[in-house]
Amino acid sequence: MDREGLEVTDAPQLDKTERFNPHTGEIYGVVPPGVDVSWNYNVGKAWMAPDRVFGERIMALPPRLRRDLLEQIQARAVDGDPAFEQLADQAVMSAAAGKDATGNIRTVGWLQYTVVEQLAVRGAMPGNAAVLVRDRELIPMLKLLDDDFGLDSNFVRRLPATLRDSDAVVWDADDAVLQYLTRLNDQQWIDVSIAPSLADDATVNALPVVLRSNVILGGRIIADTDLDRDRYQVLQGFL
Repeated sequence: MDREGLEVTDAPQLDKTERFNPHTGEIYGVVPPGVDVSWNYNVGKAWMAPDRVFGERIMALPPRLRRDLLEQIQARAVDGDPAFEQLADQAVMSAAAGKDATGNIRTVGWLQYTVVEQLAVRGAMPGNAAVLVRDRELIPMLKLLDDDFGLDSNFVRRLPATLRDSDAVVWDADDAVLQYLTRLNDQQWIDVSIAPSLADDATVNALPVVLRSNVILGGRIIADTDLDRDRYQVLQGFL
Protein backbone atom coordinates (compact mmCIF):
# COMPACT_ATOMS: atom_id res chain seq x y z
CA MET A 1 0.00 0.00 0.00
CA ASP A 2 2.90 2.35 0.76
CA ARG A 3 4.46 1.62 -2.58
CA GLU A 4 1.23 2.35 -4.45
CA GLY A 5 0.41 5.37 -2.33
CA LEU A 6 -2.84 3.86 -1.04
CA GLU A 7 -4.65 4.65 2.20
CA VAL A 8 -7.02 2.58 4.34
CA THR A 9 -10.57 3.87 4.13
CA ASP A 10 -13.68 3.12 6.16
CA ALA A 11 -15.79 0.18 5.01
CA PRO A 12 -18.82 1.34 3.01
CA GLN A 13 -22.30 0.92 4.45
CA LEU A 14 -23.95 -2.05 2.73
CA ASP A 15 -27.63 -2.78 2.53
CA LYS A 16 -28.51 -6.33 3.55
CA THR A 17 -31.39 -8.63 2.90
CA GLU A 18 -32.50 -12.00 4.31
CA ARG A 19 -31.90 -14.99 2.04
CA PHE A 20 -33.73 -18.30 2.31
CA ASN A 21 -34.21 -21.54 0.41
CA PRO A 22 -37.68 -21.41 -1.20
CA HIS A 23 -37.78 -25.22 -1.47
CA THR A 24 -37.04 -26.11 2.16
CA GLY A 25 -37.77 -22.86 4.01
CA GLU A 26 -34.24 -22.90 5.46
CA ILE A 27 -33.10 -19.37 6.41
CA TYR A 28 -29.53 -18.71 5.36
CA GLY A 29 -29.16 -15.40 7.17
CA VAL A 30 -28.69 -11.75 6.27
CA VAL A 31 -26.29 -10.99 3.41
CA PRO A 32 -25.62 -8.06 1.05
CA PRO A 33 -27.69 -8.08 -2.17
CA GLY A 34 -25.92 -9.96 -4.94
CA VAL A 35 -23.76 -12.01 -2.58
CA ASP A 36 -24.07 -15.73 -3.15
CA VAL A 37 -24.85 -17.68 0.03
CA SER A 38 -23.47 -20.94 -1.37
CA TRP A 39 -20.74 -21.08 1.27
CA ASN A 40 -22.88 -19.79 4.13
CA TYR A 41 -23.30 -23.20 5.77
CA ASN A 42 -21.53 -25.86 7.78
CA VAL A 43 -19.88 -27.96 5.06
CA GLY A 44 -19.54 -30.98 7.35
CA LYS A 45 -23.28 -31.10 8.02
CA ALA A 46 -24.58 -29.88 4.69
CA TRP A 47 -25.61 -33.38 3.62
CA MET A 48 -28.11 -33.52 6.50
CA ALA A 49 -30.51 -30.96 5.08
CA PRO A 50 -32.20 -33.02 2.32
CA ASP A 51 -32.70 -36.14 4.46
CA ARG A 52 -33.83 -34.13 7.47
CA VAL A 53 -36.36 -32.12 5.46
CA PHE A 54 -37.56 -35.22 3.61
CA GLY A 55 -37.90 -37.15 6.87
CA GLU A 56 -39.89 -34.36 8.51
CA ARG A 57 -42.19 -34.04 5.52
CA ILE A 58 -42.85 -37.77 5.53
CA MET A 59 -44.04 -37.54 9.11
CA ALA A 60 -46.32 -34.62 8.23
CA LEU A 61 -48.17 -36.67 5.60
CA PRO A 62 -51.58 -38.29 6.22
CA PRO A 63 -51.13 -41.86 7.55
CA ARG A 64 -51.98 -43.61 4.27
CA LEU A 65 -49.53 -41.54 2.20
CA ARG A 66 -46.88 -41.89 4.90
CA ARG A 67 -47.32 -45.67 4.82
CA ASP A 68 -47.03 -45.85 1.03
CA LEU A 69 -43.92 -43.67 0.94
CA LEU A 70 -42.11 -45.48 3.78
CA GLU A 71 -42.89 -48.84 2.21
CA GLN A 72 -41.51 -47.63 -1.12
CA ILE A 73 -38.33 -46.41 0.57
CA GLN A 74 -37.78 -49.79 2.22
CA ALA A 75 -38.56 -51.68 -1.00
CA ARG A 76 -36.09 -49.64 -3.04
CA ALA A 77 -33.27 -49.70 -0.50
CA VAL A 78 -30.04 -51.40 -1.57
CA ASP A 79 -27.47 -53.17 0.57
CA GLY A 80 -24.57 -50.98 -0.47
CA ASP A 81 -24.51 -47.29 0.47
CA PRO A 82 -21.20 -45.69 -0.60
CA ALA A 83 -21.65 -42.65 1.67
CA PHE A 84 -22.28 -44.78 4.74
CA GLU A 85 -19.58 -47.30 3.85
CA GLN A 86 -17.10 -44.43 3.66
CA LEU A 87 -18.10 -43.35 7.17
CA ALA A 88 -17.77 -46.95 8.40
CA ASP A 89 -14.30 -47.30 6.85
CA GLN A 90 -13.21 -44.02 8.43
CA ALA A 91 -14.50 -45.25 11.80
CA VAL A 92 -12.49 -48.47 11.45
CA MET A 93 -9.33 -46.52 10.61
CA SER A 94 -9.90 -44.13 13.52
CA ALA A 95 -10.40 -47.03 15.92
CA ALA A 96 -7.26 -48.79 14.65
CA ALA A 97 -5.21 -45.61 15.03
CA GLY A 98 -6.66 -44.74 18.43
CA LYS A 99 -8.12 -41.50 17.11
CA ASP A 100 -11.25 -39.75 18.34
CA ALA A 101 -14.41 -39.16 16.34
CA THR A 102 -14.39 -36.16 14.01
CA GLY A 103 -18.10 -35.33 14.13
CA ASN A 104 -19.13 -37.01 10.88
CA ILE A 105 -22.73 -38.16 10.59
CA ARG A 106 -24.71 -40.03 7.91
CA THR A 107 -28.18 -41.31 7.20
CA VAL A 108 -28.20 -45.04 7.89
CA GLY A 109 -31.85 -45.84 7.15
CA TRP A 110 -35.51 -44.98 7.61
CA LEU A 111 -38.10 -46.00 10.16
CA GLN A 112 -40.56 -48.62 8.98
CA TYR A 113 -44.22 -47.65 8.79
CA THR A 114 -45.29 -50.24 11.36
CA VAL A 115 -42.67 -48.95 13.80
CA VAL A 116 -43.86 -45.36 13.35
CA GLU A 117 -47.50 -46.30 13.94
CA GLN A 118 -46.69 -48.45 16.98
CA LEU A 119 -44.68 -45.60 18.48
CA ALA A 120 -47.61 -43.24 17.85
CA VAL A 121 -49.93 -45.56 19.77
CA ARG A 122 -47.50 -45.41 22.69
CA GLY A 123 -47.35 -41.62 22.67
CA ALA A 124 -43.82 -41.52 21.25
CA MET A 125 -44.52 -40.40 17.69
CA PRO A 126 -41.16 -39.49 16.09
CA GLY A 127 -40.84 -36.15 14.34
CA ASN A 128 -38.58 -37.51 11.63
CA ALA A 129 -38.46 -40.71 9.58
CA ALA A 130 -34.70 -40.69 8.93
CA VAL A 131 -32.28 -42.68 11.11
CA LEU A 132 -28.83 -41.14 11.58
CA VAL A 133 -25.56 -42.46 12.90
CA ARG A 134 -22.63 -40.39 14.19
CA ASP A 135 -19.04 -41.55 14.16
CA ARG A 136 -18.78 -40.90 17.90
CA GLU A 137 -21.25 -43.76 18.44
CA LEU A 138 -20.06 -45.85 15.49
CA ILE A 139 -16.44 -46.14 16.60
CA PRO A 140 -17.19 -47.69 20.06
CA MET A 141 -19.38 -50.33 18.34
CA LEU A 142 -16.37 -51.91 16.63
CA LYS A 143 -14.84 -55.22 17.67
CA LEU A 144 -11.45 -53.50 17.52
CA LEU A 145 -12.38 -51.67 20.73
CA ASP A 146 -14.70 -54.25 22.31
CA ASP A 147 -13.49 -57.77 21.63
CA ASP A 148 -16.30 -59.42 23.60
CA PHE A 149 -19.39 -57.58 22.33
CA GLY A 150 -18.20 -55.37 19.45
CA LEU A 151 -19.23 -55.76 15.82
CA ASP A 152 -16.96 -56.92 13.04
CA SER A 153 -16.16 -54.20 10.48
CA ASN A 154 -18.19 -56.06 7.84
CA PHE A 155 -21.26 -55.94 10.10
CA VAL A 156 -20.73 -52.23 10.62
CA ARG A 157 -20.49 -51.59 6.87
CA ARG A 158 -23.78 -53.48 6.42
CA LEU A 159 -25.57 -51.59 9.16
CA PRO A 160 -28.20 -50.09 6.78
CA ALA A 161 -29.17 -53.58 5.56
CA THR A 162 -29.12 -54.94 9.12
CA LEU A 163 -31.62 -52.32 10.26
CA ARG A 164 -33.84 -52.85 7.23
CA ASP A 165 -33.88 -56.65 7.54
CA SER A 166 -33.90 -56.98 11.34
CA ASP A 167 -35.80 -59.90 12.84
CA ALA A 168 -37.52 -57.72 15.42
CA VAL A 169 -37.93 -54.09 16.39
CA VAL A 170 -38.83 -53.62 20.05
CA TRP A 171 -39.60 -50.66 22.27
CA ASP A 172 -37.84 -50.27 25.61
CA ALA A 173 -40.28 -47.99 27.40
CA ASP A 174 -38.06 -47.69 30.47
CA ASP A 175 -35.24 -46.06 28.50
CA ALA A 176 -37.43 -44.73 25.63
CA VAL A 177 -35.26 -46.35 22.96
CA LEU A 178 -35.84 -48.66 20.02
CA GLN A 179 -33.91 -51.91 19.80
CA TYR A 180 -33.34 -53.40 16.35
CA LEU A 181 -32.56 -57.10 16.89
CA THR A 182 -31.06 -59.40 14.25
CA ARG A 183 -30.37 -63.05 15.03
CA LEU A 184 -26.69 -63.84 14.46
CA ASN A 185 -26.91 -67.56 15.36
CA ASP A 186 -28.75 -69.82 17.78
CA GLN A 187 -27.08 -68.18 20.75
CA GLN A 188 -26.46 -64.54 19.77
CA TRP A 189 -28.18 -61.41 18.45
CA ILE A 190 -26.98 -58.13 16.96
CA ASP A 191 -28.61 -55.43 19.04
CA VAL A 192 -28.70 -51.84 17.70
CA SER A 193 -30.32 -49.19 19.90
CA ILE A 194 -31.91 -46.03 18.46
CA ALA A 195 -33.15 -42.96 20.32
CA PRO A 196 -36.22 -41.55 18.52
CA SER A 197 -36.41 -37.76 18.23
CA LEU A 198 -33.15 -37.26 20.09
CA ALA A 199 -32.48 -33.59 20.75
CA ASP A 200 -29.07 -32.47 19.49
CA ASP A 201 -27.63 -29.01 20.05
CA ALA A 202 -26.27 -27.42 16.89
CA THR A 203 -25.31 -24.04 15.47
CA VAL A 204 -26.91 -22.67 12.33
CA ASN A 205 -25.87 -19.25 11.05
CA ALA A 206 -24.10 -18.60 14.36
CA LEU A 207 -27.36 -19.19 16.24
CA PRO A 208 -27.92 -22.11 18.64
CA VAL A 209 -30.73 -24.46 17.58
CA VAL A 210 -32.04 -27.83 18.71
CA LEU A 211 -32.33 -30.49 16.02
CA ARG A 212 -34.33 -33.69 16.56
CA SER A 213 -33.47 -36.91 14.80
CA ASN A 214 -33.61 -40.67 15.27
CA VAL A 215 -30.02 -41.41 16.27
CA ILE A 216 -28.21 -44.70 16.77
CA LEU A 217 -26.85 -44.85 20.31
CA GLY A 218 -24.85 -48.05 19.95
CA GLY A 219 -24.65 -51.60 18.69
CA ARG A 220 -23.36 -54.83 20.18
CA ILE A 221 -23.61 -58.59 20.17
CA ILE A 222 -25.67 -60.03 23.01
CA ALA A 223 -26.38 -63.57 24.12
CA ASP A 224 -29.86 -64.99 23.70
CA THR A 225 -29.93 -65.64 27.44
CA ASP A 226 -29.33 -61.91 28.06
CA LEU A 227 -32.29 -60.81 25.94
CA ASP A 228 -34.85 -59.43 28.39
CA ARG A 229 -38.02 -60.36 26.52
CA ASP A 230 -40.27 -59.29 29.40
CA ARG A 231 -38.87 -55.77 29.25
CA TYR A 232 -39.53 -55.18 25.53
CA GLN A 233 -42.69 -54.38 23.62
CA VAL A 234 -42.47 -55.94 20.15
CA LEU A 235 -43.35 -53.38 17.45
CA GLN A 236 -42.41 -55.47 14.42
CA GLY A 237 -41.23 -59.05 13.82
CA PHE A 238 -40.73 -61.79 16.39
CA LEU A 239 -38.34 -62.57 19.21
